[in-house]
Amino acid sequence: MLDKANNLNKNIAILVGGTFTAQLITIFLTPVLSRIYKPEDFGIFAIFFSITGIISIMIGGRYEVAIVQPKNDNEAMSLVSISSALMFLSTIFLTLIFYLIDGDIFSRNNLDKTIFLFIPLMSLLIGIFNILNILNTRFENYKSISIAKILRAIFQNIIPIILSFFTIHTLNILIGYLGGFIATYITLIKKEFLDKKILSGISKKTILLNVNKYKVFPLFNAPSSIANKITHNLPFIFILFIGGEAINGLYFLAARLISIPTTLIGESFSQVFYRDISRKINENNKILPFLKDSIKKLFFLAFPIFIAIFFLSPKFFPLFLGDEWRESGYIAQYLGFIFLIQFIVSSVSQLLSIKKFVLKGALWKYIYLISSIALYFCAYFFEIDFYTFLTLLVIHEYILYSIYFLLIYNAAYEHDSAL
Repeated sequence: MLDKANNLNKNIAILVGGTFTAQLITIFLTPVLSRIYKPEDFGIFAIFFSITGIISIMIGGRYEVAIVQPKNDNEAMSLVSISSALMFLSTIFLTLIFYLIDGDIFSRNNLDKTIFLFIPLMSLLIGIFNILNILNTRFENYKSISIAKILRAIFQNIIPIILSFFTIHTLNILIGYLGGFIATYITLIKKEFLDKKILSGISKKTILLNVNKYKVFPLFNAPSSIANKITHNLPFIFILFIGGEAINGLYFLAARLISIPTTLIGESFSQVFYRDISRKINENNKILPFLKDSIKKLFFLAFPIFIAIFFLSPKFFPLFLGDEWRESGYIAQYLGFIFLIQFIVSSVSQLLSIKKFVLKGALWKYIYLISSIALYFCAYFFEIDFYTFLTLLVIHEYILYSIYFLLIYNAAYEHDSAL
């Protein structure tokens, strides 16, 4: 038991080490970017970021999420084939759709259609990254994942700075974002994925078999994940309408910096947690003690970070980013409260990605989307001011994530009771 705990901590440490280096690069270069590009540039990028994130969730049918779960590698590689094929076909279809959209729709909203033509390609690149990331998690190549995170941070931040010597345009940030994902493939593509013994199990018959076996993912996980992604990105779209591009940019950069601890520790923790919880379930071991221990660790990690965010953000943001970004510091205080509960609950929410618990996770994501839309509609209809909206958003997140936690806990209890 002790060896397993040490192995978990070691794997998390490897991922955190890579993520820490990547975030240091981002932290070091963000003040440079914030002085080159205006809040309006980040506001437009936030829209692109939101739409791309939503599309990248759905184009693979979410079969990639299941790659960690099969007991044998042949079945896992079959899921890679299914997901990859769906992504390429979806990208071709979406490129045609975006090309045919009337450019006047964009010009009326002061947006450049050229930027939005990047969306299908960017979604594909993110999708491929997700497949490789999960595949490396299955094979426990955590060092490669760490290196990939560092490369991504370098290219996503350096490219916009280099391009600014030629012209300053929102497109520079998008090209950097795209280049960052391409750079990760250098370390994430492994020879072992092309092993003949593994690939020999892939055939038309096994692909069709696994399409049906894991159909719960495109039928339930994909729609609910899209709903969840839409919910998380709604603020960037909603704030654009009530505050304009500048306020949206201020909110986006505040959210981006507040997400650093989640990216640094939470995602790394979640990645290893998902691998280990899948293994425990496959071996018919109890998971509730592991869940409880994970939550305790996450709380003791999150609380000091929250305190630092709340008290230091108003002074730190203008000093770090420039006086033009002063208001981002006040926005960050509200986002700090949201960080606290999301960091803890989201890091263990991968339990609801296990095939038999997918419906529980899907149910919550739909409730989350509906309640969020209701909040935004009321805020818009009653013309609620921006900071009152942020207060309501904090209350909403605590109610919904408390429900999410109960569903996760119930799933673990249900599994252990059946043993």
